[in-house]
Amino acid sequence: ITFRDATGWVVLKTGKGSEMPYDKPAKSLTPSIRNAVLKKSGGQCEYRESKTGTRCESRHFLEIDHIWPRALGGANVPDNLRVLCRTHNLLVAERIFGRQKIEAFRRRM
Repeated sequence: ITFRDATGWVVLKTGKGSEMPYDKPAKSLTPSIRNAVLKKSGGQCEYRESKTGTRCESRHFLEIDHIWPRALGGANVPDNLRVLCRTHNLLVAERIFGRQKIEAFRRRM
């Protein structure tokens, strides 16, 4: 379900009751947004183990990840972005898009 909020953003309402900003036009990630997300993360992967809540300690191969994926309409806004190491970014992508699709992507890297 989509609707416009008071600021004009199109918002996706997920089945779990949460809402995510939806940005249909292709907008690039600006350096200021990227820097804000990196600062918020403390320069460390933000992935947390689901069972223990333990945060990944990696500070290498960091990537900006869209919580609601761009491919599914997620916006380039700080609330929809987080920092993940490459390993955890690929793990999360595999959970969302499926192993077969991500394996094909890995072969192209």
